[in-house]
Amino acid sequence: SSGINAEYGVSDFWQADYTTIQSVELTAVEKRRLAVVRDLCRRKYRITSGSKFGGDFLVYPGDPLVYHAYFVVRVFAGEMEINAAELLALSRLASSVKKVAVAALVSGTVVRYISIQWSGLK
Repeated sequence: SSGINAEYGVSDFWQADYTTIQSVELTAVEKRRLAVVRDLCRRKYRITSGSKFGGDFLVYPGDPLVYHAYFVVRVFAGEMEINAAELLALSRLASSVKKVAVAALVSGTVVRYISIQWSGLK
C-alpha cells in the first residue's frame, strides 16, 4: 500500500498524524526534515514544499487552500555553521514573496527556529 487514498481531499492530508512515522531507512537530511515537520504539525501549522521559494517548506497557519503561507523554512543541522550568504539569500527571497524566512536548526529531535526578515535600508 502506498499510503495514499484517493477518497481523501487535500485538507485531509494536512490533518495527518506525522508523529507516528518511523524514521527507518532515512538519510540524515530526511530525519532533520521529518523532525521539523513533526514539530510544526504539533504546533498546529500546515506544511507544503518550499522548493519554489528557496526553502524546504512553506508554513501556513491553517488549510493551504484557505491561507497564504507565513514562513519559508530551510532546515539546517544544529551543529553546522550556517553560511551568512545562504541566510541572506533565503531572507531576500522570502521577502520578495512577502514571507518570513526561518532557519530550522535540528539537533536530534530538538528543533530551534531563527526568523530572518529583510527590511532594507531607508
